[in-house]
Amino acid sequence: MRDLLHRLGYEFKKPKLVPDTPNREDQEIFVEQYEQFMKEKPDDEDVFFIDAVHPEHNTMAAYGRIKRGQKRNLQTNSGRQRLNLHGAINAETFDVTVIESETVDAESTATLLESLNQQYPLSGRLHII
Repeated sequence: MRDLLHRLGYEFKKPKLVPDTPNREDQEIFVEQYEQFMKEKPDDEDVFFIDAVHPEHNTMAAYGRIKRGQKRNLQTNSGRQRLNLHGAINAETFDVTVIESETVDAESTATLLESLNQQYPLSGRLHII
């Protein structure tokens, strides 16, 4: 299989990461609508941007060509697993709410939303972006 792939012009290498090119027009439309919404929304409503992150403590090894008979060592710190963090930032006050969960799923999202609901009991409505 390797010989066939070589004949067809394939190499074994890691893809290069490049930033995606965002659609500027879509971004400008979003910013315009967001700014208008923020001006018109009632004072008793809060807006949040939420997302999840998965920081890892350790280096992640990737595949590549190493000369036959040789080994390459990659130093690691420990055996810690990655964290699963759900977070929300208030778009006006910049207050941050973060929860840690076993996994990122519907249940952890519901936990984050309930936490926000408890932190903002006087809010007429919570808008989530």
